[in-house]
Amino acid sequence: MSGLEFTIFCGKCFALVSCDHGSGSVLSCGDFLCHRCSQQLQSTSICPACGRSGVRAIVLDGPLPDEVKGSIEDPMKTLDSLFQTLGFQVKYYKSTIRKLFSRLKDSESE
Repeated sequence: MSGLEFTIFCGKCFALVSCDHGSGSVLSCGDFLCHRCSQQLQSTSICPACGRSGVRAIVLDGPLPDEVKGSIEDPMKTLDSLFQTLGFQVKYYKSTIRKLFSRLKDSESE
């Protein structure tokens, strides 16, 4: 199974943004900015891509916070984990239902 790569573009100038050290920022409004465009946030808290005010920025200069990483990582990893969880739960419920039917059958025969 091959992974899907999520490509990030700057919300203002559409330059490619990578998650390497200092190459850009992700903002609380959901926009990504390249390093050059994210410099505009130093003097204001207005997103240069969408115009929202009061935005906060996380510089992409190290390990990404979980809430950001989960949004940009390979969705196949998330789906694989989801399918494993669902598979376990289905087996559990089937087993529980079989046991309940067995108990019901035993109680009816008494």
